[in-house]
Amino acid sequence: MQKELKIRVNDPHKIEAKLKSLGCPLSKERTSTYTYFNQPDDRILKISENERGSFLIVMEKVHGKFVIKSKDVIQDLEQTLANLDEKFGLKRIIINRRKFFKHPQMKISLNNIKVVGNFLILKGKNPKIEFVTKELGIKNPEIVTSSFDNL
Repeated sequence: MQKELKIRVNDPHKIEAKLKSLGCPLSKERTSTYTYFNQPDDRILKISENERGSFLIVMEKVHGKFVIKSKDVIQDLEQTLANLDEKFGLKRIIINRRKFFKHPQMKISLNNIKVVGNFLILKGKNPKIEFVTKELGIKNPEIVTSSFDNL
């Protein structure tokens, strides 16, 4: 199972430069719109829209971390939005501008969440805080365990 380490960052340009200097080139950029619906604290229900399409994503908290339970392609976005809004109520819409970097052992992205802030996300078998502190030089990193819709 993939694990995620999410860190709030103050200077994403500095982190991007450091990643590139470590041999982690920028591989792609993507802007996504996330529409969150009201759910209990241990569950996330959202629609993700980007150039790849629209997806209904359900996540649940397992051992203190969110795990994707399902990710399904949406055929009729307007109808799905209306149905979920009617059933659960709209919680929040956020826009995430992401930059992805190549690394041999994990997926790395810098995320600019409009109104919320900038975040470094490491995903992999066992992403280590030491990569953040030693390799990237982030002293006293602020680890974020909440979903973006709760920030």
